[in-house]
Amino acid sequence: MNKEYIFDTAVALFRHQGIRATRMDDVAEFLHMSKRTLYEQFPSKEKFIVACIEYEMKKELETVGRLEYKMNSPLKFMSKLYLHSIRYLSSFHPSFFKDLKRFPSCNKKLDQYISILRIKFNEILLECIHLGLCVKDCDTFLFSAFLSIRLENIKNGVIYSQKEKTPGISNFVIKSMLMGYMTDKGKEHIISI
Repeated sequence: MNKEYIFDTAVALFRHQGIRATRMDDVAEFLHMSKRTLYEQFPSKEKFIVACIEYEMKKELETVGRLEYKMNSPLKFMSKLYLHSIRYLSSFHPSFFKDLKRFPSCNKKLDQYISILRIKFNEILLECIHLGLCVKDCDTFLFSAFLSIRLENIKNGVIYSQKEKTPGISNFVIKSMLMGYMTDKGKEHIISI
């Protein structure tokens, strides 16, 4: 059995029930293997969790890269990236993030993910300024930080993650926020997204 399948399965269980509630017995049973076989590959639950989270963060950053490649517009990419990251973090059980705090290296990986998104948001806004879609005095750092704060709040349990009940609300929020920074050219462009 390949490690990617093991990691994907474990992360799905962690996502659904949290880390603490997911026992190694559960993972082994779900994978149709013995717990002993699982422990032969990973000497402790902590090392297993660290390997799973490192794999998941790498996979998620690859997803972000593919998303960027598909977008032909920086404004569309900004909107899609924000929506994707909210949905991604909201897909985890609230206790997952609380449980993750017991594993500093894993928590750090998640912090790095959010920092990478903050930098991406900033780069996209700078590109929008360069293309004449955003006003030149746009505070790109403030805007990027504002977008990242919601992600951090989900991670920190300030906003409990849940599936969005009104699918378009985050899209409306990002478009409304961007409208305040747009030139007329940018406003025409964002309306079409």
